[in-house]
Amino acid sequence: MKTKFNYKRFYFLFTFLIISTLTSISFTHAEIVGESFSKYYSKVEFLDGDVIRISKDMALKNNYDRAILPGQIEFRIGTGTLDSSTNIILENIEVKDQFGRDITYTYREFEDYSSIVLDIFYPLLPGFQYEFSLVYELEFEARGIFFKSLEIPLKESSIPIEEGTFEVILPRNNYFTYLGDLDMFATINRNVGIWELEDNLPNSVEFEYSFLPIRTPWLRGSYTFWILINMIMFGFLIIQIRKEVRRVKAEEGE
Repeated sequence: MKTKFNYKRFYFLFTFLIISTLTSISFTHAEIVGESFSKYYSKVEFLDGDVIRISKDMALKNNYDRAILPGQIEFRIGTGTLDSSTNIILENIEVKDQFGRDITYTYREFEDYSSIVLDIFYPLLPGFQYEFSLVYELEFEARGIFFKSLEIPLKESSIPIEEGTFEVILPRNNYFTYLGDLDMFATINRNVGIWELEDNLPNSVEFEYSFLPIRTPWLRGSYTFWILINMIMFGFLIIQIRKEVRRVKAEEGE
């Protein structure tokens, strides 16, 4: 008696074998430098009040010589990164693929950072890439009256970045007054600054901004401002002292 071939069982076992192989690859992908962001474009835009919107357009590339299943990708946002007097609050998180479809994510808050974990279970063949976008808003309370400072991480994931840009759009009628030690990476046009990202550098961007267009090389605009104020006050004091000396001499001469 001939045994009838069970096609359903064959397809089930074949599918399970493929999924198991891809899953095992995804679990070991963090140990091998085989994934990278071939595109990592970030934009920071200041909204009304103390709220900034961060938008990221990324492309995850498979550098392996075999197919992979990326699995979960984590982005960490430090709660103490911004120069803020209060904890940072993440809001309005939105993650979509290149076709505009929502990507499942998990958001968690910890003591030192907040975590956004994306579920990307999309098979990638060797050399192929998966494009997606991540958008979220940060609410903070910045210190300072005339000048405000921010330090923003450019790399929130452990996956290497091949190239990209980081763009900061300040509020209208505001200017960059200090760019930290990364002035060489930046292109500034009034209230818009663009940093080039290459080989994971720079890791973060620190800048100071104000409605006062004061900017001097290697010195914060706030320092320059207060130096000028002190010089003016000192000059005014000298003038008043001279006037008083002249007045006293004039009275003695009488």
